[in-house]
Amino acid sequence: MNPINWLIVLMIPVMLWICTADTESQVQEMEDQQYVEMVCIHQQTDGEFGWPPYRRNVEVTCND
Repeated sequence: MNPINWLIVLMIPVMLWICTADTESQVQEMEDQQYVEMVCIHQQTDGEFGWPPYRRNVEVTCND
């Protein structure tokens, strides 16, 4: 196998790892945003809709 082929073989896992790490952080950011939105809905509807604030280490500030 020539050196270029080895380089390609070695770079594929590295590139996949980089893409996966970025995707995981984007998913976590989306989940955090959804949590804030749902807690705000819960507060605005007096608990009829949305989620109660179950994350103890996250402080949510809603714009009423």
